[in-house]
Amino acid sequence: MHDIFRPSQLDRLPAAQKRVATVAMRDDCSLADQQHFLQLCNESVRRDLLLPTIYASLDPRRIPRLLDLDANPLPKRILAALNLFAAAIVALCHLIEDAEGPPLHAAIELWDRFLPWARFAHPIGDVLRTIPSSFMAQVPLRTLFLVLVGLAHILMAGSGKMEHMPRVWNAEGFLALLIPAWRIALDDCDQMKGAVFATSCALIFPKEYTRRHADDALPRRWRFHRASRLARDPSLIPVVFQVCNITHGIDRIIGDSRGNVVKVPLLEATCAAGAVPSLTQMFASVANAKRARANYSGRDTVLIITDETLNMLYLAMHFDPRYIALATRHGFIDGLVECVIQGVPDSLVTVLNILLTETLTNAALQLQLIDPLVDAVMRLSDERDTLSSAFKSRPLGAAYHQAERAIRLGGDMRDAFVRRQPPGRACDNLKCQYMGPRASFRRCGGCKARFYCSDACQKLDWGDGHQRWCPSVRDTRIAHLKIFPKRQLSFMRFILNWYFTVNGSGTPLKDSAGPAIYCRPASILRSRGPNTVPLVIIELRGGRPDDNRVRVSGTADVRAGIGGADQDPTLEEWIDRAQRSRGRICVHVVKVPLVTGEHYIVMPLRSNMSYLNDTVARLAKGIPRSLTHERAFERLSEEFSRTRVPSKLRTLY
Repeated sequence: MHDIFRPSQLDRLPAAQKRVATVAMRDDCSLADQQHFLQLCNESVRRDLLLPTIYASLDPRRIPRLLDLDANPLPKRILAALNLFAAAIVALCHLIEDAEGPPLHAAIELWDRFLPWARFAHPIGDVLRTIPSSFMAQVPLRTLFLVLVGLAHILMAGSGKMEHMPRVWNAEGFLALLIPAWRIALDDCDQMKGAVFATSCALIFPKEYTRRHADDALPRRWRFHRASRLARDPSLIPVVFQVCNITHGIDRIIGDSRGNVVKVPLLEATCAAGAVPSLTQMFASVANAKRARANYSGRDTVLIITDETLNMLYLAMHFDPRYIALATRHGFIDGLVECVIQGVPDSLVTVLNILLTETLTNAALQLQLIDPLVDAVMRLSDERDTLSSAFKSRPLGAAYHQAERAIRLGGDMRDAFVRRQPPGRACDNLKCQYMGPRASFRRCGGCKARFYCSDACQKLDWGDGHQRWCPSVRDTRIAHLKIFPKRQLSFMRFILNWYFTVNGSGTPLKDSAGPAIYCRPASILRSRGPNTVPLVIIELRGGRPDDNRVRVSGTADVRAGIGGADQDPTLEEWIDRAQRSRGRICVHVVKVPLVTGEHYIVMPLRSNMSYLNDTVARLAKGIPRSLTHERAFERLSEEFSRTRVPSKLRTLY
């Protein structure tokens, strides 16, 4: 007989249950014993006889033995862990089915038994991730998640008697187990899909309990609307909404300060698993139901829209910006607008405000969200007279007027209206009012999305902001450059007269006293104009040299000409800046056609790039081809020093 059973408990069990429970609780139990025990738990209707078995299975003295890899082979550990969690969830489901609410004494004792498992959350997760798929068909991974949901429900149901809670509540332990359990449940998302899991969620959070909890406990904070089961993928929405219910239960017991801690990692795990888009289906369902004046009723009406839900939606938009674009596929924006028009929670206006603001400021989202957002704003404009008088004082009022102004004046939203016009189109330069046939317009050669009536309009629009997001302007001439051959370096006193060479080996050239300097091809940034050269990120690898100074290697006359490059304080400033920027320095690259071929020169980022580029290129054309490379570079430096370039820009040596 197992030592964790108390004689009084075993005496209360019938002979058959006593025999099965004793065999199932052993570490070396077989698969048949496990299945027999699970079947017995599912068929048992006597709660008072089942609880001792569950308490025994959750005894903390069993934990080290189960997780001891040397003492227990992996299959036995898997089966033992499954046995414990499956038995616990069966007991919890039986407790929750009680119409009067779960008995507080049973919840306290069960919670005391369950808390020690929190310290072993990560080992348990590793065990559950290795469960064979053949056994998962009988005992799915959702059992672990349902244990946590059931515990949260029990605590919320008994939270009215707060004098018992300090003894049983261990927030750190619960949070430590909740996060990996939620990730495990999301990893097994395919197995959770189906009516079985949705029914389990409905049992844990019944409609009557939700209504009583919202009306009695938090009448002012909760503005809820229950949605019916959706036609497409209905099981994902209950999964996501359990996060809201669990975190709200934590808030009620330990307060907002600690309950909010769990929301961020839960949201991150949910976004990573792709389950968050089900929220968009929920909003669309609410909008459609309100249009049809549907009555929210039925067994599966366990979903609610609360301020907590909207706050999580707000966080989701920041965790994964792509979620905003995914939302359009499920009618999310249309549902939001409908909810605003029908007067559903005020927090929705904040979400819609985020959508409008992100669309106006994020170029990547403009092309994806422009059409649905323009439709939403136009619809709000049509419904503006029927909205409440407080509409303009809400955040949505400011966002609406901002979007309305952008549609009228902004080129980023103008195309959406142009596509709704007759076959002709308008020039994308906002200062031009010309409209004509499509064939008469010239298209931007980069993005292919802007049309202009003339070169002048295209140049004006380029300067007004199109250059910030057009993906076409890239200098591909130095796409294969790997490294800098090293010569003289000072970013402010003289320009780097190293020149780029096409070297595919990627081998760094190191100076004896200085760090290796790399130019990564992937770091070539977007140019600011069609005639300027790109920015390049130089990455200093190896950190600072021993003497805390980048030594300039070269001939003695070069050292004398710059007044001692080893003591250059400006160079020290640049190295310090690179250290603060993860060892990176941004510079300009100028292509100079010298006698010996085309070479590349580096200029500091603060230089006037267009002016310097044109000046250097013009001076290089007048250098005779008979000169050597060194003499040609000296001649170029002399000519450059006599130009009208301001002294602060004369970085050529």
